Amino acid sequence: MHAVLPLGALAAAACLAASPGRATALDSMVVLSVVGALLVEAGTRLHQPDLRRLWRQVVLALVLLTVANATATVPAGSPLSGLAGRLDLLCNALGWLLFFAAAVQVVLRHATHDPGGVTDAAITGAVASGVLWTVLLSPRLRAAGVPTGAQAYDLVIVTLVCMTLGALVQLARTCPAARPSLAYLTTATAVSLGGEVAWPLTAPATSDTPPGWVFLLFEAGYLAVGAAALHPSTVHLGTPGRAVEQRLTTPRLVALGAALGAAPLFAGVRQLLALPADGVQLLVGTTAVVPLVLARVAQIARERAQAEAQLAHRASHDGLTGLLGRGTAIARLEALLPAAAASGVPVAVLFLDLDGFKQVNDLHGHLRGDELLVAVATRLRGWARTDDVLARLGGDEFLVVAPLPHGAGTGEALELAAGLRALVSRPGLLPDLPGVGVGASVGCAVAQPGGGLDADALIAAADTGMYADKATRRRRRGEVPAQQRAAG
Repeated sequence: MHAVLPLGALAAAACLAASPGRATALDSMVVLSVVGALLVEAGTRLHQPDLRRLWRQVVLALVLLTVANATATVPAGSPLSGLAGRLDLLCNALGWLLFFAAAVQVVLRHATHDPGGVTDAAITGAVASGVLWTVLLSPRLRAAGVPTGAQAYDLVIVTLVCMTLGALVQLARTCPAARPSLAYLTTATAVSLGGEVAWPLTAPATSDTPPGWVFLLFEAGYLAVGAAALHPSTVHLGTPGRAVEQRLTTPRLVALGAALGAAPLFAGVRQLLALPADGVQLLVGTTAVVPLVLARVAQIARERAQAEAQLAHRASHDGLTGLLGRGTAIARLEALLPAAAASGVPVAVLFLDLDGFKQVNDLHGHLRGDELLVAVATRLRGWARTDDVLARLGGDEFLVVAPLPHGAGTGEALELAAGLRALVSRPGLLPDLPGVGVGASVGCAVAQPGGGLDADALIAAADTGMYADKATRRRRRGEVPAQQRAAG
């Protein structure tokens, strides 16, 4: 697999050495782009159906580039040279766009695990393309008298390739399983970028034919794409890599601001140096960078909002069961009582304590005890109504706040308490330990409209009722309270 790239490049170099010239270089590009397409097609048998569609898109891109390379072989004075030139431009553009679209699909599969890193890498690539353009390409193309439209086309290609290269480098860092295949794709993108930059810099204005090694860069790119498709690690391209935590730091914000101002900065520097304005770079650079920076800022804002929501949830909820914590439950009850009193609705407060929970911890360990608490909380959620409040007060104690119908009182609250006992006592809390179960002691208190009881008093009354219920149940089972055993 690894021999595909060096052997193909050596073969192309040997052909150029034996017969140097534009015709041989173009012919070898046609042959190797076909070889690259065939390698990718052969590699599609290794892929899952969704990846197979992606690689078929790459095959189409290579076919279009093959057509572009073939049209470039038409002599300049030929009657077909005009049509061939337009077809060359069209196929080359569509081929690069398909490559870019395929790369975007690969990136999007992994963006959920590292959205910030991938976006930052693409932004870096876009800014780097602006540097390449301003420092190297633009002066050369202007000196050669290249039309503005052709310059814009070249800048778009360079920008897309740089953005793709940045994203692929970041993916290779975070996806070790797919790293070999990503390394080939990164190599293909890098050498193609080198060819795009080297072509106008090295080609004489009279012939537009660069040295043979520039053609070799493109040919190496075709073969690298084929090697990426054939490598076994390509099956992992559809599997996201490790999640990467992104933090909102001052250097990151400064970098985003610098990226946003890069295109205007380049334009300002040209103005200060008395160079002609480069509207192409300003337009393409701004169009590429601004949406990415805005997307990055929006993503950072979402991450911050999610982090704040998680902190708020942790502060208000029990970390084990996900029910409300003690403080939040009391606050909810305090807020509910005036509203219930104003509407004439009584409110039942039920204090639930598990019976036999200590034995589960002692016999089976605290982890199984935690599992049992979670199972009890799950049953409570299934039992509760929409407007009921559920909370874990701590240990094996739970609180339920339940609005009652108009005119209801202690009798209805006691029925709810009986239902809670039956709910918790039902077997099956730990399915793999069918003999393990717990009971429940439940005390209740009712806040009637105009009763004047506050949240603390209601909870205290329900707590007292729970202990009375526990004592009653022990007497029925013939158990002796611990205090009496100690006194005896």
